[in-house]
Amino acid sequence: MKIELLDNIFSKDIFTHRICKIRYSYAFENYLRDKLSLLQKEFNVYTIDNIFGESSKNSANKSKLLDWLFGLAKNLLGLEPTYGMVFTIFFSVADTISFLKMSDLEKLREHLQLKEKPHKKYRKLKNILVIKNCSYLNKEEIKKVHFIKELIKKKYILNTLLIICEPLDLPSNLVVNNDAVYTIELDNDFLNTICGFRVEDNYLKLINVLGIEYAEYITNLDTSTANNNELLVQKFIKDILQKEGYDEDERLLDFLKLCSLLFDVFSYEDIENVSGIKGICCEVELKKSVDSRLIENTVPNEYRFLMEFLRKYYQGHAQFYGSDVKRKILSYLKEKYPSKYTDLALASILASNSDAEKISLCLKSIYYDKKTTAIYKMKQISEYLTQTPYVTLVNIPQLNNVYDTLNYSKTDAKQLCMQSFLGLSDLNFLSSEDKLIGLSSIAKVSYELMPQEFLKKIDELYRKLLRDIRISVTYKNYPSFIFDYLVFSTCIEDSFETTQVVQRLVTYIRKTSLSLEMDIKFSRLGNALFYNDYNEGLTLTKRAYDLSEGYPIERKYSTINYSCSLGMCGEYEEAYKILRKEFNNTFFMKNAVAISATNNYIIISYLSHSKDATWLVNKVSALNKMVDEYEFSDQQIINNNLLAAYIVENTIANSTKIIELSKHMFSIEKDIYHLFFMHHNMMVYYFLSGDLDNFKRERDLYIVPGLLAPYSDFLISKAAFLEENINNNWNVEQLQKQLSQWSECYFEKKYTLYKYPILFGFIERWFE
Repeated sequence: MKIELLDNIFSKDIFTHRICKIRYSYAFENYLRDKLSLLQKEFNVYTIDNIFGESSKNSANKSKLLDWLFGLAKNLLGLEPTYGMVFTIFFSVADTISFLKMSDLEKLREHLQLKEKPHKKYRKLKNILVIKNCSYLNKEEIKKVHFIKELIKKKYILNTLLIICEPLDLPSNLVVNNDAVYTIELDNDFLNTICGFRVEDNYLKLINVLGIEYAEYITNLDTSTANNNELLVQKFIKDILQKEGYDEDERLLDFLKLCSLLFDVFSYEDIENVSGIKGICCEVELKKSVDSRLIENTVPNEYRFLMEFLRKYYQGHAQFYGSDVKRKILSYLKEKYPSKYTDLALASILASNSDAEKISLCLKSIYYDKKTTAIYKMKQISEYLTQTPYVTLVNIPQLNNVYDTLNYSKTDAKQLCMQSFLGLSDLNFLSSEDKLIGLSSIAKVSYELMPQEFLKKIDELYRKLLRDIRISVTYKNYPSFIFDYLVFSTCIEDSFETTQVVQRLVTYIRKTSLSLEMDIKFSRLGNALFYNDYNEGLTLTKRAYDLSEGYPIERKYSTINYSCSLGMCGEYEEAYKILRKEFNNTFFMKNAVAISATNNYIIISYLSHSKDATWLVNKVSALNKMVDEYEFSDQQIINNNLLAAYIVENTIANSTKIIELSKHMFSIEKDIYHLFFMHHNMMVYYFLSGDLDNFKRERDLYIVPGLLAPYSDFLISKAAFLEENINNNWNVEQLQKQLSQWSECYFEKKYTLYKYPILFGFIERWFE
């Protein structure tokens, strides 16, 4: 059978890239594997397993190897510390992400010629790393692929092509450039092109799960089964068993039903354990299953059903087991794999009679695994929650989607927050830990949208739930909850209780030995946690930036927050450099991270005097237009920056725009922080216009928020200085000169940003 589209992909298309993805209907999986195997004639072809699973060769010169490894570590981590420091940091990385070990890097060096330093150009293609079906990857393997993808992208690996194969119905979070994505999808038109015939929809579905090689076989099935998927599957199973001389007797059926209640990938130990529940000799039944290819074993001690539809077929039959059998299987899985929340959640949906247990595991899956688990699994988790009778649980996937997509206006996000918060009281069957997980989804959206009164109610519940889990004793177990609350607390104004709790929680965190991931997040929150200590905030955000080298997502977040710290104290050149380095090709993209970076880049470019006021207005206007359909806190910062840009460009020519924008912001904004920036800048606008009455009106509305409390005396004195000099008819440049002279007594670098006549706002990433 000739499949021209597949031939074209492998003859030329994929070789125009160094990272590509092939999305395919399952019908073509075997043909795709055959094509991939042919690559071995010209290239060294590897899988994740045979790179990291093989023992590395002994180096002839171990000292040179160690020198190389330490050199690589320094480059990957972006550090130049002492030998011992590198070693410590290196293994703290390894503790967090298991693939980043000395031995693993040595294997990458051996197989893929990993370089110590990044190069400018790729070299001739010699190696191909193939991910034959990325839905089969476990969490650690996904991390490895992400890591290698980044090494290829940054040109640490120069002669390797990474091919990611992804079933259409099981999308992954392994993203590649759109022009490097190739799709081969089976429909009746394509089937007719390949085979010269069409089939009924039900038969087409079966071809799509069995494989295109079964097309002729399927067309010859009894037409009476055409509309009965159960009979079609039974016929298929019977045929493939008979080819190997087996029958589907009761013991084999029981064995396969038990296996179907395990995770999608299971071990021999798992098989032994569950087989014992029914007294089945697993060796005999496993041999039958593997021989007939109902179950495959392509990796040592890893088993899976050949096709997902087979697993689902047996899961359907396993539902007739008594609750005692299913409970024993689930208890075993929970004891053996306590932190595999997503797989446990999916297993519990099949095997548990307890709604509380299912919901608890689903919440933990979303909270702990969302970034690393396969998309299709997370979709199943979300679907289960939306089918529950509890409004909070139904809303949690929606709230997470609102936050991730900035979709605050298209959905009634405020109503979702209120409903979900009130609905938490109906979840008495959940632990305080699980309620904290649910509250985190509500809090991060409420932070962007809701008035202070509502936020204080969330704050009160947060503190109660933290007391319930005895955070003063258990803090080492719950750093994520602490971080969630610390970030949320920054929106609470004038609360002595909140301030006291925050101080205690920061103390707990500082006494805790954190994983690298948690350490980066803590350091990234430097400006939020230590808003009263500029030096501490700067030190911590720089630390986050340094530690996050080699971790693309955390690196982006850390860059944004570090650029804010640098911009606040006038270190514009360094801030500009790191933003260009990490976001050069991704400014003005429509996602929260890129928007944050773009805002900071624009403001820093202007404050460094590399760009003029007209450029500033054009860029902020473009960014504002991008987020205009949204309504969230970052948008308000951008609105304030546009207002500031109009004022510094031309107060007279932009007068109408300035007045209209300020009125709009005043009508929609309730957050004292954003209102402060708006009133400050309008106060300066009326100063430049010589309008004393309106100046006083804005000054009276000028309330310094809690986050800026350390600057309160300076900002109040600045307002008084402006009022005293309003009749001098200074323009922006003259005012800047006078303010510089007036503020000489405020010599600390932390005042640098606030010494400008107009105040610009930076954006940070805290909740992620």
